[in-house]
Amino acid sequence: MTRKKAAQSFEDNLRIVILSRGRGKSINSHRLFPGATLTCPESEISEYENTGLEIIPHPEDVKGLGKLRTWIMNRFKEEILVMVDDDLIGVIYLGDLSPKEVRDPEYAYQVVVNAAVCAKDLGVGAFGFNQYGDVRKYLLNRPFVLNKWAGGVIGVIGREVPFLESHMFRVDVDFFLENLLQKRIVWIENRFCFRQARDRN
Repeated sequence: MTRKKAAQSFEDNLRIVILSRGRGKSINSHRLFPGATLTCPESEISEYENTGLEIIPHPEDVKGLGKLRTWIMNRFKEEILVMVDDDLIGVIYLGDLSPKEVRDPEYAYQVVVNAAVCAKDLGVGAFGFNQYGDVRKYLLNRPFVLNKWAGGVIGVIGREVPFLESHMFRVDVDFFLENLLQKRIVWIENRFCFRQARDRN
């Protein structure tokens, strides 16, 4: 298999899913990931049609982040699922003294794919990115980390570790802790941070 075919085969087994509810007018992530799939409640489909994304709605009774993430893992069959918040506007590269924010979709996609390749090769069940876009908090000798949690953009490889469904919040923290408990390591690409335009929804 050629290198190009191997890369295509890997990407065919990876799906990026944007999770959204009640933000049809304020969603941002579709600009950063125009090739992603979007999931929203069935009753809100019309509010997201202007995103240009493939929309696969989830049932109205799927409420709470843990239940939604579980539904996504059951609905999509790709081995690698990257679940993305709906308010992402750019990627910040922290490996320079002057942090650079990039809003190019191809760049953002490649950052995700590269992290997925590293995580898959390492045999972990979860991967993510730096949570702080502040270069002062970035240590040059720690381009990756094996024992932290992530949010905003989280990758799931396989289906070995389930999401906690009984809580509405901190589900991602619990998921990474469970992965650490069971597999001992996760993969955090520490050089990049996805910036969010948080609203008060």
